[in-house]
Amino acid sequence: MPKPPKGEALNFLVDAGSPRKGRNFVLSDKLSAELNRRVRYTTELTPDEYEIARKLLSAAVRDVAIGKIIIDLKPDKVWMLDFSARRDQPVEIEVACKGVTISGAKKLSRIEFINHSEYGMVEVRKSDVRQFFVRENSHLKLEIEEAHIGFLSLAANSVTDFRVRGGSILNMSIPNPHAGLPFTGSVSFQSVFFPKNTKVYGLSGAQPYRNMRAHLASLQNGPGVSLFHSLEMAVEREELSYFDAMVSWFYGFSSNYGASAGRSLLILLGVWAASILLLCAVDGAVIANGACDDPRGIQQAVCSPEVAGSLSRSAILSLQPLTLFGNLLGVGRSVTIVASNWWVQIFLVFEGLVATTLLALSVFALRRKFRLSA
Repeated sequence: MPKPPKGEALNFLVDAGSPRKGRNFVLSDKLSAELNRRVRYTTELTPDEYEIARKLLSAAVRDVAIGKIIIDLKPDKVWMLDFSARRDQPVEIEVACKGVTISGAKKLSRIEFINHSEYGMVEVRKSDVRQFFVRENSHLKLEIEEAHIGFLSLAANSVTDFRVRGGSILNMSIPNPHAGLPFTGSVSFQSVFFPKNTKVYGLSGAQPYRNMRAHLASLQNGPGVSLFHSLEMAVEREELSYFDAMVSWFYGFSSNYGASAGRSLLILLGVWAASILLLCAVDGAVIANGACDDPRGIQQAVCSPEVAGSLSRSAILSLQPLTLFGNLLGVGRSVTIVASNWWVQIFLVFEGLVATTLLALSVFALRRKFRLSA
């Protein structure tokens, strides 16, 4: 079950943020000073030089006096930034290298991946990031795992493969469908929390979800389309009238807006079980035609005065609204089970409406799922 951020982490993510404090750390400048020669973005580093750069970067990560880290070198290896030893001081990261892995950061104010001529990779794990920007034509493979993102901005043609597992994304800026796809590869979301209202998590509205759904539809990504369609419908509920909002809520609760056929069936089974217990408790299912004078075969279970008999009668009666199964077939006279009073009959009518609606929603969800996958 996706879990949202809470407490101090949530306050940090939704806060607009105060002006950045602390000095800048530019990796190429620091390495140039260390080696006594000019190191540029295109400079190939020897293994010893890479190790020196790695140590400089690790020291910068731990230094709370540094407010912005700029990684502007592109060795063959991916830069590793472990913030687990840093005190909770906000820091920005500007990435202009081949790749970087960020982990353990509790207060990352901003990550920005600038335009890049080659394919790069950014991994963010177990971190809290207030703002994450990927600029146009960055050709970035982006993986986010167990991280909370306050605001994610993806420009056109900015990401190749995009995978998010766990954590949350509270707000997004996605290009409109006519401005170009932000993705060129596969996209997947697993157990990710997305807000379904604009009141708590700073979500700007339903438009980011609409844009994301449109882009995923163009990629024939059925699971993604279903996910963002349900999110879009949930956020739009805030603008509906009371009655329409109630209908929308029921649609979302019962089938996740057509994204879950199994949920409708589970609720249907729950309604049936609750009906059986209620009918049994009030002795609402009775025999109508006296056929229990000479019960045969399975009729003996239905006619039993014990609890098992009451449960059997209640189960059969509760299925009547869906199956019209009022008669239990057996040897001899058929046994007809009816409601004991008109209150029970009204309840059965209501149960029939709910059960039929749930069954229809399950069928529609299955049809929609396989249509999107086609």
